[in-house]
Amino acid sequence: MSWTSIYSTFLCWTSTVLAQEKGAAPEAAAPAGGAPAAGGGAPAGGGGGGGFGQFLIPIILMFVVFWFLMIAPERRKQKARQAMLSHLKKGDQVITSGGAIGRLMKDLKAEDREVLLQVDRDNDVRMRFLRSAIVDLVPEGGPAADAKVRAAAAKESAK
Repeated sequence: MSWTSIYSTFLCWTSTVLAQEKGAAPEAAAPAGGAPAAGGGAPAGGGGGGGFGQFLIPIILMFVVFWFLMIAPERRKQKARQAMLSHLKKGDQVITSGGAIGRLMKDLKAEDREVLLQVDRDNDVRMRFLRSAIVDLVPEGGPAADAKVRAAAAKESAK
């Protein structure tokens, strides 16, 4: 959805709300006989205030809900990933975004942009990856141990 369509929807909705407010006031001020009130049917109380306030409250509530459902969890994930990347050390087994699993061959410094992974110990195959390609840290014992730990945690939470 583009900004222009959002803006036009906003304008239509705002004009509808304002028209409803202005349309409701003359009906409430009309006498029981059906004849218009003195003054040509103008609103009795001056009317028209509060249209923007009625619109602003739902927008603020939508932003708060959006924050708690979308933005805050994503920020937590980013912080956890940055912490994981900053604590990598030689010998850690990692998974890359391409699915390659390998061990880090040297300690990483903060300014290092690339990492050297050993992906096959028997043939001593080493590959260079960007540090940003590291997605996850494999726990001690490899992916199978990670699956066992997750299964045990699932059984504990089910009890």
